Amino acid sequence: MLDTSEKETMKKFFNDGGNVLDFSNDRFSSFSLSTIGVDIKVPNLSKGKSFENFINNNSDDIIIKFVNNLVDYFDNIYPIKEKEDYLLNIENERLYKRIKEILDIENNEKSPLFYNEEKLKELNPDYIGNLMGDLMNKSNKRPNEAIGQAKDLTETIMKDLLEKLGIEYSDKDKFNKIFNKVRDELGLKPNKEKNSEIDSISAKILGGLGQVAYNMSILRNQYGSGHSKGNKQDGSRVLPPRYAKLAIGSSLTTINFLIETYENRFENK
Repeated sequence: MLDTSEKETMKKFFNDGGNVLDFSNDRFSSFSLSTIGVDIKVPNLSKGKSFENFINNNSDDIIIKFVNNLVDYFDNIYPIKEKEDYLLNIENERLYKRIKEILDIENNEKSPLFYNEEKLKELNPDYIGNLMGDLMNKSNKRPNEAIGQAKDLTETIMKDLLEKLGIEYSDKDKFNKIFNKVRDELGLKPNKEKNSEIDSISAKILGGLGQVAYNMSILRNQYGSGHSKGNKQDGSRVLPPRYAKLAIGSSLTTINFLIETYENRFENK
């Protein structure tokens, strides 16, 4: 997530005495509408103050998207001579470099979670733990995205388990249906005929854990990513990192338990 210092850097660079680069009021409104779907120009406020208001009252995702577009405009459309003059100011040059660094980090954080499909199919707990560790790191800056990727990774691993068990599934099957199939095939469905009270209680705990990532992803979808939404809409808000960490931690615990149960009952005989 963007911290206060990073937001202040953006405000200082782009608010040039009430102006934002060479935009007129109308062009500034049109630019924000075309890039993020929102007119950020506030009546009775200058362009610079409107930009500061936008930074103060919107989600990191939509801020990064707009600032990316502003920097692209500054680099490729803003008159070269005016750009050179603007960066002759040592403070402006420092702020500009810092903004570039911030965008590099933020844009990289938004990249997909890459993994080796063959290694994942081996169900190696260390490899899976490292992937979940990457998501834990991402959760501090991109909690919404980390929650969705934890849920997707959990679903992929459960499908790998079903393939090892020789059980068919459809690509259209939802998370809950996949989870229930794996649980039932591993003999973890909670019922009164369980061999022991421990098995029964464990199955109930697993059921609860398995729903954390799923329900978190629903919550994540309700909040959205923040793109093309006003600051008063749900979609402009970002879940706190602790929610993402709860989803990721529960996903890893669930995955490890399912894999260990599979190995105990099918591979270690």
